[in-house]
Amino acid sequence: MPPTDVAAVRAAVGADALVVVPGVRPHGAPADDQARVATPRAALDAGASHLVVGRPVTASPDPPAACRALLENLR
Repeated sequence: MPPTDVAAVRAAVGADALVVVPGVRPHGAPADDQARVATPRAALDAGASHLVVGRPVTASPDPPAACRALLENLR
């Protein structure tokens, strides 16, 4: 499910369901082949319970720094 649909899915399934959201990118990161993306904060604020972050970390020259940047976006 794209991040743009999280709020509608959350409303349909309720607060206890797990809502896994791919397409999570830090602010300013390229969308790559993802048509609809969101920042970690936006996805969580919309109701995501789990975030899927791939290439922004795995394709980074410094994956630990990429992880730290994503976590900073959550504050």
